[in-house]
Amino acid sequence: MEVNMLSFRWPGKPMTEENKNRLISTITHEIMHAMMIETLTSGMLATRVTGEFGVIGGRLPNWFIEGTAVVSGGGSAFVNSMLSRLVGKEITDESLSEADLKKALSIATLVEGREPNSHSTLNLYASYASGYLACMYLGHLIADDGDIPSNEEPDVVKIRSGLDTLMQNIADGYSLDLAIKKLTRNKYAGLTDFEEHSLDERANYATKLIKHINGGMGSALTDLDSAVTLQPDSLSIPNNPTISLNDNYTRMLNKYPAGHIVIKGGTRFNTGYDFSG
Repeated sequence: MEVNMLSFRWPGKPMTEENKNRLISTITHEIMHAMMIETLTSGMLATRVTGEFGVIGGRLPNWFIEGTAVVSGGGSAFVNSMLSRLVGKEITDESLSEADLKKALSIATLVEGREPNSHSTLNLYASYASGYLACMYLGHLIADDGDIPSNEEPDVVKIRSGLDTLMQNIADGYSLDLAIKKLTRNKYAGLTDFEEHSLDERANYATKLIKHINGGMGSALTDLDSAVTLQPDSLSIPNNPTISLNDNYTRMLNKYPAGHIVIKGGTRFNTGYDFSG
């Protein structure tokens, strides 16, 4: 993993506290990708058509891959950019309404084939902002067994718990399609149903979620309104840092023992596939 420091510090613009938080957010985002490649290998590496390594069923959708990483790194900046571009409002605007969220999410759609060109700015919103909001909603929904009470507010503990359960199911061999059906207790018949028929629920949940983020990073790893992705205390535990820097090496080789299951887990629509190294 590489982080381009030019994105965070350049002549005339020193490493400010804001830029430090952006760096932590970016590192957290990329670490999440690495962890998912390790644990959900089949779904992360399979192609959408024939699949690599003999995996049939397709790569996990981009909104899920990027959305879960943004859940870790924090999604407020992505959502703010989407809203500013698509409905002309900032995430902190008091006039921001559920109708505004629904409009933005209907444009930055989760549905592949209707989503914007893969190289367009709108596609970034679909993958990162819409994906983030979809994953936050899905996590809470799963934690509540497919039925979030109408008076219940976004709960970061439930979001984490639900997404952890979802990823564990995929790691155990369920396709994302079957996992959504199972864990939402048939509220959604599967992945396609969720992508095509959850707009109203996602917009409603996003409206509540934004109020709880309240100018913070919006990461599910800490309080939603926290300005940093990882709590400072977690970085200062003696001999047990969350992130430690080893400047003696620039590369790392991940070598597995014989018989270790290298490629495992469900894909987009197919159940588990294991390949021992």
